[in-house]
Amino acid sequence: MITTIICFDRRVDSMDPVSLSSLGAVGVGYAVKFLFDRASAVLDRRAQRNAAEAALPPTTSGTPHNSTKPGGTGQAADAVEAERELADAMRVLQVYRTHDLPVKADDEQLMNCLGRMHAALEQVEGAPIDLTAHVQAMIEVEQTADVVRGDMTGARVDALQPDTTARIRQQIGSVEHGGTVIGFQSGRSL
Repeated sequence: MITTIICFDRRVDSMDPVSLSSLGAVGVGYAVKFLFDRASAVLDRRAQRNAAEAALPPTTSGTPHNSTKPGGTGQAADAVEAERELADAMRVLQVYRTHDLPVKADDEQLMNCLGRMHAALEQVEGAPIDLTAHVQAMIEVEQTADVVRGDMTGARVDALQPDTTARIRQQIGSVEHGGTVIGFQSGRSL
């Protein structure tokens, strides 16, 4: 099977592919998840906004309802273009998900796509997004064991950032006498 992935071309100014790839394999996986989830939320809000605007009666002045937003139609047009780019990037990432393709830090096409997605999110949200900080604030662990002898901990962290998100999934058959299973253990928060 041959899978072709097409990503839109636009120069990325905020975070280049080399910076993204420096997150490493695990970090890139977290970056994909973070960007995909954030873009989904943006596009969901766009769909709700479009539905609400469609329900409004037509204006008598002939101006679209969204032209009254701060910044005028130029800013609204930029946001619409950025939202289109997000939708395009999500289609590319969906190909990875659908075909269970590996997410690798050395996948140049993926890194370019993630960089453009990151830039589009910053455009829509009107503020820089520190992707590295968000990725470092994500902990995701999946463990499976038929039998646990001794101690098994999903994640043990000395200090956490205040906005750290942790998702620990453990499937354990049985724990022998004296054994322990801990999902998440933290020493302190910063």
